[in-house]
Amino acid sequence: MLRRFVLLAFTPAVLAAQSARPAPANTGGALPVVSPDGQYVAYNATRDRAQGDTYVMKADGTGEVQLTRTTSYEGAPVWFGKQVLTYSGTFGPTSGATALIAINPDGSGAKTIATIDGREFKPSPDGKQVAYSSGPWQSAKMYVANIDGSNAQAITDGSKMIFNAVWSPDGKRLAVAITDSSRDMQVGVMNADGSSLRVLTKFSKDDGNPQWPSWSPDGKTLAVQAGKYSRNQPENTAHIWLVDVASGRATKLAAHDANYLDETPSWFPDGKRIAFQSNRTGVMHVWVMNADGTGARQLTSWRP
Repeated sequence: MLRRFVLLAFTPAVLAAQSARPAPANTGGALPVVSPDGQYVAYNATRDRAQGDTYVMKADGTGEVQLTRTTSYEGAPVWFGKQVLTYSGTFGPTSGATALIAINPDGSGAKTIATIDGREFKPSPDGKQVAYSSGPWQSAKMYVANIDGSNAQAITDGSKMIFNAVWSPDGKRLAVAITDSSRDMQVGVMNADGSSLRVLTKFSKDDGNPQWPSWSPDGKTLAVQAGKYSRNQPENTAHIWLVDVASGRATKLAAHDANYLDETPSWFPDGKRIAFQSNRTGVMHVWVMNADGTGARQLTSWRP
């Protein structure tokens, strides 16, 4: 089963009602993100049903290192050059002051680089800026600031739920998830200053809600997750899709009829593979597959 905060954190109908973080399920690995050089995968994992922490392993699944041992909600890790950027913050209807901590893959050199009132932090490819959201979920605004948190500029007005922002490889655009007043969710692309927002996907309710975009290294394709979720867990299902940025044409990867979840894609820098989280084997783990959906294999090996 997917970590509860992953499912709920990006389901808008639930977001507004959440005032405390639900108890997480144990996971072998979740929220994977591949390092820029393709040598490592950082991810979040819960091993005690109490708190998720950040881990890193080599791209072949060996050499797991636990980077954090936190006591509060911990966000999805991202890469900051050769370091892992992690943060612990507030899970609830509002954001709060959050420390961004950069750590070497071997666990050394931990350093706070900024403290910002926000969530979902994504550094720009050159490491000079950070995109994040701040404020109550339903009216949160997206901001872009210097990496130390200075010169923060709102790039959205809070009239729509816009989240899951991720920078394009050239640093000129942001891919985002968008939810309108009818709670329909799609994925869009906008300039890094918030201008020229274009809704890219046209997923039906049968396809599920697309979110969690990840740019291919050449900037031509987005990998996204789309799923249908309910509180009746056996009915949940999700897939990874590839979406052409120019046309919006979408292709489902590794199509299945089973009630398991393939989610949170992250490209390898060679453009040939995608890391993702899946509960195909009953517990959420980090997996990798070819960019055409073939050759899926599990990377993390922890068992409860």
